[in-house]
Amino acid sequence: MESPRKTVSDAVDYFDGVWPDEGGDVICFDYGRGWVSWLADWESCFNFYQVCTREEFEAEVERRKGEEVFGLVGSSDLVKVVYEGRGGIVCVANEDNDIFVVKKEDLRKRKPTISKAEVDAIKAYHAWMKGRFVVDPDEYLEQFEVK
Repeated sequence: MESPRKTVSDAVDYFDGVWPDEGGDVICFDYGRGWVSWLADWESCFNFYQVCTREEFEAEVERRKGEEVFGLVGSSDLVKVVYEGRGGIVCVANEDNDIFVVKKEDLRKRKPTISKAEVDAIKAYHAWMKGRFVVDPDEYLEQFEVK
C-alpha cells in the first residue's frame, strides 16, 4: 500500500508557516529523512518527491491567516483567535463560538498530522535500512499527531 503524499498544507504545518532557511527553492519529502529544502533543478530519486515551491508555500500561509487553530493549555478545546488585546491578552472562540479571554501564552500550536500509513512506511523504511537512520524513527514521529 502506498503512503499518502504530503501536501503544501502539510509543509506549512511542519515548518510552522516559515520557509526553511536551507538555501533551497522547493520543499521535498523523503520517507527516510523527512522534510528537506532542495534546489528546483534537482532530479527526483528513490525516496524523495517535491511537495511545493516557495510561491505555493507562501500562498498557503496567506490563505490560512485568520484560520489558525490553537489548543488551550489545560483544556481539550480548539480555538481561533478573534481579537488580540494589549498585555498578552487574546479573545478566542471555540468550536461552539463561545468567546473566552485568555493569556496568549496559554495558546499552544497543534502538532502537524501524519497518517497511520505514513507511520508504517517510515518504520518499514527504517527496518529496510537496517537502522541506518539519522534519527530514531520513534523520536522523529513524536513531533506528529497520528490521524
